[in-house]
Amino acid sequence: MTVAELSQWVDSHPLFFALVVIWSLAWKGAALWQAAKRSDRNWFVAILIINFAGILEIIYLLIIIPFKDRAKNSEPKIEN
Repeated sequence: MTVAELSQWVDSHPLFFALVVIWSLAWKGAALWQAAKRSDRNWFVAILIINFAGILEIIYLLIIIPFKDRAKNSEPKIEN
């Protein structure tokens, strides 16, 4: 698909394009917020730079955070 064809497609489907942009921004905002709150610097930078319709953000929010939380909660507690 050429740039001209893509531009024509976006012009003929503005509602779909707007929904994809809103979808991506919502996931990106949520993922960046969580990454900053959790001090996940590498994930923050990756999410900020890579744009792929929210896929990386969804992976971070729904898979990585729960995985890290489970690992953190299963660590043995050392009491003095």
